[in-house]
Amino acid sequence: MRMMLFFVLFLLPGQLSAKGLDALSDEAPTATDEQPPSGEPETPNEPPPTAEPQVGPGPGLYIISTSFGWVRANKSTGKWTTSGASDLGVARKIDAPLPLPIPADLYLTYRYLPIAFSGHEGSRYYSGTWEHHLFGAEARASLYGISGVAKGEMGLVAEHRRPSDGLPTDEKGRKMGIALALGAGPEYAFLDGGALKVGGRLNLAIGTVKSVQLAVTTGFTF
Repeated sequence: MRMMLFFVLFLLPGQLSAKGLDALSDEAPTATDEQPPSGEPETPNEPPPTAEPQVGPGPGLYIISTSFGWVRANKSTGKWTTSGASDLGVARKIDAPLPLPIPADLYLTYRYLPIAFSGHEGSRYYSGTWEHHLFGAEARASLYGISGVAKGEMGLVAEHRRPSDGLPTDEKGRKMGIALALGAGPEYAFLDGGALKVGGRLNLAIGTVKSVQLAVTTGFTF
């Protein structure tokens, strides 16, 4: 009897200890492949933004241009002849939307156009210059590498003339008038960023002096 009691007391603690370890092992969390969240949230890999292609004549703020070509000019009184003419223009870009189907830039312009003439009025012969001072606006749009230009202008015409027949006169040598002009033509851009522009232009003017001008233009953008 004593031996049996001693045997029970000896095995009982071992059995309780083994059951306790089994319970702890069942309750312990198992390792998984999930990583604990870090301090910074992970962001998905997004493709870098792509730059939109530039459309239009470019970022030039100012344009200085000149042209030379054939011109035909006349007045309502007298009969006059002209040959060639050259002009000088300045344009400044402004931010203004244009109701056009393609992107375009708007420029404010000034153009100085002197036209040399000779002829007669009545029985007197004269020679001189019609100086045009024209202010206006032009739209420039680019399509397939070619820029199209369209503009409208208005301003003053100063007539400087002197008799060419050698006879004395008492009339004033300078007269003023008005002018309205429309122009259009293509341009091609050269150099880096299109700094050099070369093209053609057709200008029509009405007013004190009526003229048709067909010229080759060269412009510098900066």
